[in-house]
Amino acid sequence: AFYSIAATSGGVVTITGARAFCSEDSVVWRLRLHFFDAAPSSAHVALADNVAFTISNPVNYLGSIDLPAMADKGVYSSTENDDIRKPFKCLGTDLFVGFETLDAETAETASMTIRLDLYAE
Repeated sequence: AFYSIAATSGGVVTITGARAFCSEDSVVWRLRLHFFDAAPSSAHVALADNVAFTISNPVNYLGSIDLPAMADKGVYSSTENDDIRKPFKCLGTDLFVGFETLDAETAETASMTIRLDLYAE
């Protein structure tokens, strides 16, 4: 979650860039970021590993941004897009993000982590 990303409650946030870093070096899949103005629950989104990402109830769903394929950097993998102009109107001041991998994941490890950096105005 990105808390207080909007300057005012109900404000518009424009995502201008995104970077994702994975602790596993051999990850090369593409990533789709799904945005919500409230924390998604299992009543609205499939929140389990190894299931298709589905939105059964679009309450609080704002849209998505696709990132290019991760690149193996030797000790980690990363992807970035600094040419995004996607506005989202927040319900409050917070923005919540869910990850969807668009390609098969074969290098997953139990301790793998993903860090997401968003750039917004």
